Amino acid sequence: MTRPAGSTRPPRGFAHALRRRRRTTSVLWLAIAGTITVGGAITLALLTSQNSRDEPVQVGTITLGVAPSSALITFSAMVPGDSVSGVLTVQNTGTGAFRYAMTGSATDPD
Repeated sequence: MTRPAGSTRPPRGFAHALRRRRRTTSVLWLAIAGTITVGGAITLALLTSQNSRDEPVQVGTITLGVAPSSALITFSAMVPGDSVSGVLTVQNTGTGAFRYAMTGSATDPD
């Protein structure tokens, strides 16, 4: 499509394309501004959070006792495929609450 010589009027559809570009650009800038605002608010909340509970700090003692206090199991006369088990009782006789876990492993795989 050609325009007549000396015409200052833009081609048909140009105004529509220009409006669409402006609208798209405006939406893009609003999305960027919203993302920055939300991101800044979350960062500010994380960096300035405080514990608002007024609970006193409790002091106590942890005293662990185990039974039996000697060897729990013996490994004499064992052959490959044998297994041994035993019960180890761990008790906190102190005044503070205490949670614990225990794992075991072999240091010599033979």
